[in-house]
Amino acid sequence: MPKKQKGPRLKIAVVATNSWYLWNFRKETLVALREAGHEVLCLCGNRDYFERLSRLGVEVRYVEFGPRRVRIGTLWQTQRALRSQLDNFGPDIVLGFTLLANVHVGLWGPKARRWIAMIAGQGALAQYGALRQRLTLGLLRPLMQKASAVVFQNEVDLAEWTDAGLVPPNRAHLVAGSGVDLAAWRAVHPAEGPINVLCHARLLRAKGIGHFLSLAKSAREKGLAAHFHLAGFAIPETHGGFPIAEIKAAEARGEITFHGALDDVRPLFQGRTVGCLLSEYGEGKPRSLIEALAAGCPVLMSKIRGCDDLIRHANGVSVDLGSSGWMAEALDFIAALTADEDLYRAMGERSRALAQSKFDVRDNVTKLLELVEG
Repeated sequence: MPKKQKGPRLKIAVVATNSWYLWNFRKETLVALREAGHEVLCLCGNRDYFERLSRLGVEVRYVEFGPRRVRIGTLWQTQRALRSQLDNFGPDIVLGFTLLANVHVGLWGPKARRWIAMIAGQGALAQYGALRQRLTLGLLRPLMQKASAVVFQNEVDLAEWTDAGLVPPNRAHLVAGSGVDLAAWRAVHPAEGPINVLCHARLLRAKGIGHFLSLAKSAREKGLAAHFHLAGFAIPETHGGFPIAEIKAAEARGEITFHGALDDVRPLFQGRTVGCLLSEYGEGKPRSLIEALAAGCPVLMSKIRGCDDLIRHANGVSVDLGSSGWMAEALDFIAALTADEDLYRAMGERSRALAQSKFDVRDNVTKLLELVEG
């Protein structure tokens, strides 16, 4: 990654709703900005990852962003706190990560010379009805017009926002997700052993945790020789979280193994693993599935808008959650991998090759630095 900035030292404010998001998805970006000589201030909620972010050489300050559903009172409190921090820092550039964070940056002005909005999928907006979506996008339009660049993670989101007039085409940019450090992921292609179906994600209802539990229950009832593993940190139900009691009940029945929140999920990819995400969320490019590619694993996913390229190389399947036959299709896929070691190995090798060709974090960071310094 570049070590020196192309221009002068910049003051860069990074705004995200959650410190975990920055640590999990953007630590390589933060390191690259610091190594390039820029001053970086992170403004985010959830203090749990502040110490780790600080060790990257960035300053971190707290701003409470509140629940996922926007309330006027909470919106105003967050806006006031964020404005105070940004006004005091006086950034040259603001990098906004997550949709809600970018809404607040847009409301702030911005007074910075440049604002780069990163749209990592449409989040809960994807679950809105058509009328509510149109109203929300209409409200976003005057805010997003202020951004000097808007970066999307998939072609569908980019096309929808430019076609709707939210973003001028010359300001819209595309990157393939947040990327992964391929050097840190070793592809494992064991010749034998049971199939492990792994879902690691924030424990949100919209992330399809309920669908995953139903799939695990059905697999057990049918006597399928597969183990189901779930990992992720809990989210309050008021913030869209899936009830932990239901997860613990599934574990007590022997349907899944629950690993809780893990800083490093690589040990879960040691056996014949299938990366699984049955999301209804407005994903950009799901990091958990990209990690499955990097680990050389087949992928089982729901049909996620703009993400069909994750299995375009015959390295997995996608199921339509709106179809009554999605579970049978998913179980058939797992059964086929269980019975055919060569099929598993071939799909795994294609997954790793796809990760190497498209999802290297260094490519992602290089593109973002070009926008920041260009």
